[in-house]
Amino acid sequence: MRTIFVLVFLCLITRESYANYDICYSQAANVYGIPEVILRVLSYIESGDNPYAINIGGKGYYLTDELSAQKKLKANTHKNMDIGIMQINSWWFKRYGYERELGLDACWNIHMGAYILSYEYKRHGEDIWQAIAHYHSPKEKYQKRYVTKVYKEVQKWQRASR
Repeated sequence: MRTIFVLVFLCLITRESYANYDICYSQAANVYGIPEVILRVLSYIESGDNPYAINIGGKGYYLTDELSAQKKLKANTHKNMDIGIMQINSWWFKRYGYERELGLDACWNIHMGAYILSYEYKRHGEDIWQAIAHYHSPKEKYQKRYVTKVYKEVQKWQRASR
């Protein structure tokens, strides 16, 4: 529970203050012990770094502003969906009692994504690749392709930073 309070506090102090979200990735990586490159790659793969991306039933909506994204959320109140820059599944919002609109705040979403990845990391024996697999899906048939995609993208980012 303490982790959730830290998450909310950090997001309140960073809300929409940083247009490119660098500090959000950095803070989330530090707080949750997740490599920053992993968070950035997941964001890139999940939403194309779009804080207003919403996926409903496998159909992606890459909205350009918060108001449009809020309307899309309100029009689909009972549907399972993935929300925001890290594509947080609506299940997590229900689990912790958060309003889904909070997922449109990129810093909050990045921190929540890092929290989920950290949770999965601990749950799966501190294996980052298993954590990434379960971040994407609880179903094994979807995991391998996703992990391979993430791994290849991490390699690209690491080569580019040399």
